[in-house]
Amino acid sequence: MQFSSLLSVLYNGYFYLISLKLSEVLSNKGLIGFFVWIFLFFIKIVLLNNHCTKFYREIELTTHLLQELDICYLDNSIKNEIQQFLLQLLLHPFKFTAGGYILSNKLSTEFFGTLITYLVVFIQINTIEAFKKKILAWTPETQYASLIPIIIINEIFGLRIFELKGRLQYGWSITYASICIILYTVFLNTIIITNYKNWLAYQEISYKLTSYINIICVMMFIVLGVMNTECSRKIIRRCEQIDNSLESFGVEKNYRKTYLEVLKTLVITSVIIITIISLHNYVTSNEQEYTLNILLYIPITTMCLGILTFTIFIRYIHFEIFKLSRILNQAYSYQILLDLIGEFSVVLCTLYNIYFSLISLNLSEILSDKETIGSLIWVLVYSTKIIFVNNHCTKFYHEIEVTAHLLREIDIYYLDNSIRNEVQQFLLQVLLHPLKFIAGGYILNNKLSTMIFGGIMTFLVVLVQISSSPSMMKPLSSSAIFKD
Repeated sequence: MQFSSLLSVLYNGYFYLISLKLSEVLSNKGLIGFFVWIFLFFIKIVLLNNHCTKFYREIELTTHLLQELDICYLDNSIKNEIQQFLLQLLLHPFKFTAGGYILSNKLSTEFFGTLITYLVVFIQINTIEAFKKKILAWTPETQYASLIPIIIINEIFGLRIFELKGRLQYGWSITYASICIILYTVFLNTIIITNYKNWLAYQEISYKLTSYINIICVMMFIVLGVMNTECSRKIIRRCEQIDNSLESFGVEKNYRKTYLEVLKTLVITSVIIITIISLHNYVTSNEQEYTLNILLYIPITTMCLGILTFTIFIRYIHFEIFKLSRILNQAYSYQILLDLIGEFSVVLCTLYNIYFSLISLNLSEILSDKETIGSLIWVLVYSTKIIFVNNHCTKFYHEIEVTAHLLREIDIYYLDNSIRNEVQQFLLQVLLHPLKFIAGGYILNNKLSTMIFGGIMTFLVVLVQISSSPSMMKPLSSSAIFKD
């Protein structure tokens, strides 16, 4: 049903688009409904299959833990029993099916791939068909190749040294990053000098504070990213070595799955960022603010990319978890701290602006004020980002606790005395040296989110009390805020 609907909508949309001129395409309201229906159908398909895939992943994780214990710890009698259980899982895997099709992310990929293929056949564009088939059929041979989309984007944003034929190009990368930083700083300073006379005092103070904090943070962010390139390469190489070792035990490498997951994550993140930026520009009433907004989006996107890279690496370092995770933490610790500082300043200054904006408006004006709506969008985005990063790390800690708990349970029921002592030593290591991701001394978890929002509220109240002068509603150049 969904396949035929999407195919029909895309097929009709293609011929509808080619019948319009460029100016008509950009102003045609019928296309909005066309894209809305495509988006709704896509989301419905992806959510259903992704929900089932997460369920399968839990089963695979349990199976993997049993395989690891089977190889490393158990004696022959227990090993035979577990091998029989694993064989049962292999011969009769649990899957949700619909008409013979297994519901999973792979089905989503096959669904959209088939949809594109049929569409191309219908409109008889063989060159596009061959191109898309090549993209969908490509299988990475290494862990590095599976992560190539996120690596390339990091290089474009200056967060990683350019790599050509396995060699790092330090000279080109440093020159590229320096030029980008200098141009950005010059453009931002020029625009602020041009526009600040039209701002009210509270707007000028908060915007300049946010801009300069973000400039400093993103500059340090890029420098740290360049310095940590070798560290990320070390993590990838170690993961490849582990995968090669496991392959000798019959554990198949599936870099294509990693590649598709990374690609999917980047596409979803890009859509979210573009949607937020478009929505914010839509509610911005003053045309002079567009350029200022664009210059703010650059550091925001850069730091978002750094945090996204960190979360992607967390997801795939599932072996030698303690060693690689500590290396990853050392590489991204200060970048995460800078990102949190930037988020703290943006949320604080945005709420500070919202306060002065609200007290100058009536209730009816508040509900229709586009500037207030745009500010609330950014507060929501940054608050969600803070919660997401800390919650992602909290879930990671929970997985470690589940693993330790399973080891304790198996230690009681299955292992002999010699193996039990080894497992107990490992559990003691987990207890004495728990794995935590730290940013400047702060442990990344849900408790840190509470501390950040509590700190924002405290600073906001203090700033409002200090700035309760009527002169804050006038331009700073004509006010006497800082005069004796």
